Amino acid sequence: MIGMITNDHTNHASRRVCEKLGARLLRVAPLPEWHELYQNGQRFVNIFEWDIEA
Repeated sequence: MIGMITNDHTNHASRRVCEKLGARLLRVAPLPEWHELYQNGQRFVNIFEWDIEA
């Protein structure tokens, strides 16, 4: 089973946790202006793919 994980691209601790889980960074994606996180000041998110069964 493949899972998707997102986190703030400036949150280095969260990124390290994803990497230690074995998740693979797919890309850094911009948030759309209408999104609540964008309105709170966040502009980009990391998108990870995680093989939960691995």
